[in-house]
Amino acid sequence: MGLVPADVLAAAPQANLKGDENWMAAAQARHRAFYLLVTAHNVPMTQAAAVAGVSKQAVSKALRRVEDGREDPLRDRAIEMLAQALEVPA
Repeated sequence: MGLVPADVLAAAPQANLKGDENWMAAAQARHRAFYLLVTAHNVPMTQAAAVAGVSKQAVSKALRRVEDGREDPLRDRAIEMLAQALEVPA
């Protein structure tokens, strides 16, 4: 069926369950959300971290992971499409 928002919210970032596929999928979704918040919507990392209940360092690490993944053209295109879908009209 796929990942739903409730799954992401239920997968506590602090649990660090790298062997759990569902937790990892939620973590990847969370990383992409941080990336889009900070890069596409100019939300400061400290604010994104505070809202999510994680450290600024955790947000920074998530941004690096997404940025590294953008070397793959398919992942890069997916991030671009998400950013476009989330654009707020002026």
